[in-house]
Amino acid sequence: NGLNDTTIANPMAFPLDTTNYIVTGFGANLCSNTDTVQIIVNDEVPINPGTDTTICVGDTVMLGGVPTSPNGTSYSWFPNGGTLSNDTIANPLAFPIVTTTYYIVATNDTCTAIDSVTITVNQLPIINAGVDVSICFGDSTQLNANGGVNYLWQPGGMLNDSTISNPIAFPSNTTEFIVFGTDINGCSASDSVIVTVNALPAITTNSDTAVCIGTCAQLNAIGGTLYSWSPGGTLSDSTISNPIACPVVTTTYIVTVTDGNSCTDTASVTITIDPLPIVNAGLDTSLCIGDSIQLNASGALIYVWTPNTNITDTGISNPFVFPTVTTTYFVTGTDGNGCLNSDSVIITVN
Repeated sequence: NGLNDTTIANPMAFPLDTTNYIVTGFGANLCSNTDTVQIIVNDEVPINPGTDTTICVGDTVMLGGVPTSPNGTSYSWFPNGGTLSNDTIANPLAFPIVTTTYYIVATNDTCTAIDSVTITVNQLPIINAGVDVSICFGDSTQLNANGGVNYLWQPGGMLNDSTISNPIAFPSNTTEFIVFGTDINGCSASDSVIVTVNALPAITTNSDTAVCIGTCAQLNAIGGTLYSWSPGGTLSDSTISNPIACPVVTTTYIVTVTDGNSCTDTASVTITIDPLPIVNAGLDTSLCIGDSIQLNASGALIYVWTPNTNITDTGISNPFVFPTVTTTYFVTGTDGNGCLNSDSVIITVN
């Protein structure tokens, strides 16, 4: 058994175990003799390259199924090319950047074996988080990532859903959002987008004020490049920073200010309308020439009488007058709000 021909001088032997082969040789006169040769069959060299594996670019995989080398066995892996941690051990770490078939040669004292394993390398997905964007404080924006099938955004606290490709972001300050995208091979990569949050315009307006009915006041706002006042019906121009307001009733004017970043905010100014005082100069009356009479005005705090002839005091409510001809006296009264009104009284001189 194990010989290709038992009748020749040099048969091929294929023993499975150590075997003693006996040869009987015959001479020309048919005399014979024997001899023996022993074929020692050594144990098979232990070799296990591991199973074919798929990884992503940048990942590492352990080759070989034997964690330690049996005594007397040496190993040699190729190709190396800087993608193996050690090419002379049974189980090196491999980190190829392209699909690679690694061969292992195992050798003991007398025997050598060779086997191979293929590491398939999938490229990373090209993840795109979109272009950087600017928003105003208090606004939101929609992010848009592509290149993967599954996504995870960080930080997620300022997103309505951190696991979708297009979440709504509402940061309160400038933030870099990083998206991790995974493809159908389970490989992942990342990209980022910066959402710049611009502050709202800092608006300064004049203070609330009060005016008398029939008079106007100037509004004023600063802090932006564009202005819009409302209601605009009683304003000289609702699109400038400092219009003239002429309301007939108490009115709150709201100004919308836009700055250079197109961010807007609002402020308000209230114009209170004070009524005019009801000034009464008294009843018309008559006197004889040479006599005097006391005038009595009411409805205000401060009074001024005109004309200033034949009158004892033009700055009080009840001066004496002694006209020599029929005279119309006018009184202008001012109330506590600074509003004024006037009335008149006729003194007929007989």
